[in-house]
Amino acid sequence: LTFALKAVDSPEVVAPLLSLIKQGNIPADRIESVLAIAASMGGPKELGAVFDMVVAGDSSLPDAKKAALLDVLRDTSRLRKVQPAGDLSRLSAAIQSRDEKLRAAAIRAAGQWKLPSVLTTVASLAQADDETAAVRQAAIERVAVESQASHLGQGFRSHIRPSSNKPSTRNCVLTG
Repeated sequence: LTFALKAVDSPEVVAPLLSLIKQGNIPADRIESVLAIAASMGGPKELGAVFDMVVAGDSSLPDAKKAALLDVLRDTSRLRKVQPAGDLSRLSAAIQSRDEKLRAAAIRAAGQWKLPSVLTTVASLAQADDETAAVRQAAIERVAVESQASHLGQGFRSHIRPSSNKPSTRNCVLTG
């Protein structure tokens, strides 16, 4: 199924696919790959539908699949210059997830979609000594981009404590 959909390479197949998923007519082991195709080929409405499935509180998707789909949505936005329709600030719940990969993917997506509503949370994660390296890296990159774009706080270096002993923070500050 996924091979045939990729071969068709037409955005017109995305809406029917999403309907099939919502009706429960796609096998559970195929849902992620079908959603990834929808996320890579759809327009704003279809990307929004995939986003809704990722951030829904009752989503049955495992966190690792949610993270992978957020990365596909982010890449689609970067490559095709199209964003999911709808309220993207709902991404904040994924940023607070217990799953490290989902938090990092959500932070990267927030950066791509330039969501100012999560900047304070992301800046806090960039400075959190108890946060994982992957999440801190994503947060530092997000705040750095936002800092450069809007000239917040005299640049990014003022957002990170220079006394941090974490190598990942030192490397990001030096290269950021």
